[in-house]
Amino acid sequence: MNTKEEALPGICHWFIHPGGNQHQSIDRLSQDRPVNISSVNKVSVSVMEHPVHSSISIIFILGGVLFILLIIAFITCITRKKKLERAKKSEKKDHPPDYVSVIKMKTKEDEELPSYSEAILLESKMEKVDKR
Repeated sequence: MNTKEEALPGICHWFIHPGGNQHQSIDRLSQDRPVNISSVNKVSVSVMEHPVHSSISIIFILGGVLFILLIIAFITCITRKKKLERAKKSEKKDHPPDYVSVIKMKTKEDEELPSYSEAILLESKMEKVDKR
């Protein structure tokens, strides 16, 4: 601390000695210039209320920060749950068949499909039926 406590402005005494030197700071103000009694009462009331207002302000600020952190945590939890659900759904999807199964399906389809000449005959028959 500074050894010259008298040289510090009044507001500095509020932070160094909260609540203790309130009346001394008013006396210092009155020594510097002539002071109206009503202004001393206004200053003394504002000096006494200062710590209460600052503590309430700090409480509101900390409460706001806590509220914002809770919102962020809530949003983070929701997004993680959605990502996990998507991952589980992707695991449940059917996997592609193996190579042997694909070859068997291909040969079966080839056997069932008509040849080119058969397809043209079928198409010409369908056109005749549609014209009637």
